Amino acid sequence: MAVVNEAFARKFNLTDRVIGKRMALGSGNKPLDIEIVGLVRDAKYDEVREPAPPQFVMPYRQADIGALTFYVRAGADTLAVLPAIAAVVRKLDANIPISRGIPAIAIGAGGRGGDAHTHSEWFDNVHGTVGVARALTIVMAAADLVA
Repeated sequence: MAVVNEAFARKFNLTDRVIGKRMALGSGNKPLDIEIVGLVRDAKYDEVREPAPPQFVMPYRQADIGALTFYVRAGADTLAVLPAIAAVVRKLDANIPISRGIPAIAIGAGGRGGDAHTHSEWFDNVHGTVGVARALTIVMAAADLVA
């Protein structure tokens, strides 16, 4: 099962009665084995100035994509809340790397991509130096090298 956003419904001409329609992951002639069970409003994903991209979500255990991303907005220092985040994730699934004390950060910059979190995910390294510069700034900030 999957929940899709309005942009997904528009892209695939599903604006009329999207609930109950079926879809498949990836490309090619695959069986439509995923039922759409919900529709949500569009929301910004990576860039606030860009229109919301077509998106869908599936239960973690059903997706079988080998990756899981959590986005957390904290009003405190990231390192201060990391133990609490890891504890919550550990309760959800002890096999997720952050629950094992492996910190991770996602930096949204440096390219264009599609089919995120699928086996056919792709990335085009347009302006790749932007992502590198942001990563370096984060590392320097963590080391107290940035004023």
